[in-house]
Amino acid sequence: LKEIEVEFADLRDKLYQDKLSQLTYEMELCASGQHPELIKIFAKINEHYESKLRSSKFNLTYKLECVDNQTRAGRIQLHQQFLKDQADLKLNLLNETTKEWYKVNRERRLLDNLVPEYSYQV
Repeated sequence: LKEIEVEFADLRDKLYQDKLSQLTYEMELCASGQHPELIKIFAKINEHYESKLRSSKFNLTYKLECVDNQTRAGRIQLHQQFLKDQADLKLNLLNETTKEWYKVNRERRLLDNLVPEYSYQV
């Protein structure tokens, strides 16, 4: 019975040493970056990072396009408003000038009618 216990203890120590050496080997692989599972994890992390980076770039591009479109639309609207105001002002000035011209002509005709004709008639 004592031999079985000693053999069991030796077997347990050997299993412990094997497990310890395997873990040490895996730690060395992890430290050097050669562990297969660590490489897979890093690949997934890198893939996720690249995906997020692409998404962020597309989002930034979209936002910049939106700002550009809003700026262009605002400028076009301001220009159209300027042209409309310019046309309205031109029309108002033309109307006022026409009214003034008719008023002056009307006064001239009235004054012409008030002056008697002193011409010589035979």
